Amino acid sequence: LEVCMAVPFPTVSARRGAVEAAASAPAPRMTWIGVAGLDAACFCHLIGTSGAEIDFIDIAVDAMRHGAADYLLKDRLGRLGPAVNNALEQSRSRKENKRAETELHLMHEQLRHLLAHNLAVIYSLKIEEGRATPVLVSDNIERLLGVRVGEATQEWWLESLHPDDRERVLKKAHESLAGDGYSMEYQLRHTDGSYHWIEDNNRVVRDASGKATKAVGIWTDITGRKTAEKAMRESEARLRSVLDSALDGVIIMDHQGRVVEFNPAAEQTFGYKRDGAVGQFLGDLIIPPALRERHKRGLARYLSTGEAPVLSKRVELTGMRSDHSEFPVELAIIRMGSQEPPMFTGFVRDITERKQAEVRLREQAKLLDLAHDAIMVRDLDDRVEYWNCGAEKLYGWTAEEVQGKQASSFLYADPPAASIAAKRTVTEKGEWAGECQHLQKGGAVVVVRSRWTLVRDEMGTPKSILIINTDVTEHKKLEMQLIRVQRLESIGTLASGVAHDLNNILAPILMCAEMLGENKEGRESAPLISLIEESARRGAGIVRQVLTFARGIEGERVLINATHLILEITDIAQRTFPKTIQITGRYPQDLWSIKADPTQLHQVLLNLSVNARDAMPNGGTIEIDAENFEVDENYASTTPGAQPGPHIILRVKDTGSGMSRDVIDKIFDPFFTTKEIGKGTGLGLSTVLGIVKSHGGFISVHSELGSGTTFKVFLPADRSAGVIRQAEMSFESLNGNGQLILVVDDEPGILHIAQMILKSHHYRVLCARDGPEALAAIAQEQEPISVVLTDVSMPHMDGVALIRAIRKMKPEMKFVASTGQEETRTAELHSLAVFTFLMKPYDKQALLTAVRDALVGTGHNAV
Repeated sequence: LEVCMAVPFPTVSARRGAVEAAASAPAPRMTWIGVAGLDAACFCHLIGTSGAEIDFIDIAVDAMRHGAADYLLKDRLGRLGPAVNNALEQSRSRKENKRAETELHLMHEQLRHLLAHNLAVIYSLKIEEGRATPVLVSDNIERLLGVRVGEATQEWWLESLHPDDRERVLKKAHESLAGDGYSMEYQLRHTDGSYHWIEDNNRVVRDASGKATKAVGIWTDITGRKTAEKAMRESEARLRSVLDSALDGVIIMDHQGRVVEFNPAAEQTFGYKRDGAVGQFLGDLIIPPALRERHKRGLARYLSTGEAPVLSKRVELTGMRSDHSEFPVELAIIRMGSQEPPMFTGFVRDITERKQAEVRLREQAKLLDLAHDAIMVRDLDDRVEYWNCGAEKLYGWTAEEVQGKQASSFLYADPPAASIAAKRTVTEKGEWAGECQHLQKGGAVVVVRSRWTLVRDEMGTPKSILIINTDVTEHKKLEMQLIRVQRLESIGTLASGVAHDLNNILAPILMCAEMLGENKEGRESAPLISLIEESARRGAGIVRQVLTFARGIEGERVLINATHLILEITDIAQRTFPKTIQITGRYPQDLWSIKADPTQLHQVLLNLSVNARDAMPNGGTIEIDAENFEVDENYASTTPGAQPGPHIILRVKDTGSGMSRDVIDKIFDPFFTTKEIGKGTGLGLSTVLGIVKSHGGFISVHSELGSGTTFKVFLPADRSAGVIRQAEMSFESLNGNGQLILVVDDEPGILHIAQMILKSHHYRVLCARDGPEALAAIAQEQEPISVVLTDVSMPHMDGVALIRAIRKMKPEMKFVASTGQEETRTAELHSLAVFTFLMKPYDKQALLTAVRDALVGTGHNAV
């Protein structure tokens, strides 16, 4: 509502008060018409500075200069109406202008906000005389290219263009002045030196005459898109390279089975060109007419439904070439991604040569099946790949039973180390040959002569191992029988010498026993007891030598350090050899370990030391020492029996009479001796040689008449030895803890001495003279018996039968088997879980060790 009022003011002060009231009152918009003579200028000024929107019409002209819309003369009040209308029209015009200014300000704010938050760069150029000068560039240019708005000149733009794009961009920009603009992509340099890809969309603005006056445009950073496009092109190039270089045919098809891609290998396989194959149904191209309908229906169903029978699997079928010839192919189809409708890739391989090779292999396999030898092929992980009929006959397992199984899980009776060593040799040298003990299906052991050959693939990489095994079990039995017959024939020659030696040994035993019986005071008993002990040991040693020579050399092999043997032999020699002989022993602290039978190596050093003693009747020096030695290929090639690898040398050197060349050539022959009749049997060095050879070693001898003799024993060593088993243990460590031991033996003397030894070492002992007495003792004894030590050969009930009967009564019982013969019925005892043995005659150390091993469950052969 607008009110037009004319108010007379009698005084100046009244007028001023009215003006102030009007200015301060919250009245509607008004148009004031003043009267001439009033202070209109002051009135207008007051109203104008008050902030009220009031229009004035004053008579005075200067009032119009201060904001009055019109004026009236008192004598012309007829203009009052037009004057009021004019004032109202000006008021409306002012309001429209103010509204427009407000909207324009809002648009400017929105435009500024848009420019500030848009990732693209918006620019405006003024075009004058062919030169484009930036008028407006959004602030995003600094984020995009690192340059400030004021620095984004035409010169900067020209300098920032990539050299590869400069000519093209300038040409197109120049051509755009005659058109509507351009849209192009090019690279601009960032202030950090890198280049960014820009999409520039530009439009030219012309005046009424058609002249280009300015241009507006937008820069969009498309570096990421360009990078992705480049990666896509490279990926496509790699894919194309893979397709072109693939040895298998690669065929890409849609869900209806139409060919989309046909690589060169597919062209070569089927005889079609890519252009002729693309768009065709795959079944029409590669499937023979007789099979086409069935395969096409199945293929179409699988591709449209995604059913599994042919997807992601290799199937064999008959293919057809462009000349209609048929051949075997292997086909695999996989789905590409998860897009809909699906696409599929088919991999096709011509398997004609493979099928022909399979036919040849089957024919060759039939020939191999005719061989009597067991022929097998194993991969490098020991799994069986081939097993011929000869292997089935020899071992009892069919090819189906062993296919894919590891041979070590069912075949070997030898320790695993033997197979590992054979595999290492065939891997390094390409072949290996030797004898092995294998198990048959029923558990029987067969001896085979085995020949291993490494098989390599086309690239020379080891692939598998061909093994040919010949059964030599009967041959070995006949060989052993022949050797035993020969040895038994030699026993007759040996008998007189052995009998003489035993008589010499037994005589002091008998005499010492009589003297001990007659000596009431016991003052001279100590040296007599010592003599009895030494004579008994000599007698046991001779018997052991005879048995070793006559029946072969067998014993438990453990990891030992030879320093303990040297210490023991030097100690024995110092106590028993004449005082005119000086004994020394030397060895390095880092001496390698060897896997050997400690008892047999003890015998080797003892025999060599005794020979050295006998060669120095007037005294001298014996040196027993050891050292590490690496046998190389050159040394092995010039030394009989030597194999390359780490060894230790056990050396026995004396300063005795020495030997001639003729004697050295015969010293290892059985029964050859340079000693007087009755002084030696000639078995010492032959036994030494047999023991050393059985350990995989060799011996060298150097001697000169009058200058002494040196024996060197070379034994294979293990640099990476683990836990070393000592040759001897202290008696304190073998003491019992009150355990109850049952000793069964038909020899009262053995029974008595075994009881004394065990009791003296803190065991409690029950004794039985035969099997029935032992069973009665077990049945009557209230306390649990820890170990049963029984003789194997006894009247009424032998040791094996006794153990079998006790097993039924007490399955958890532990046993030690004792025998005075080599034939200990080991297989039967093993089947009864008896693994600890004592060979008669045994000493205190062997007895205590066997009982201790049986208690802790680490049974072994004790000699």
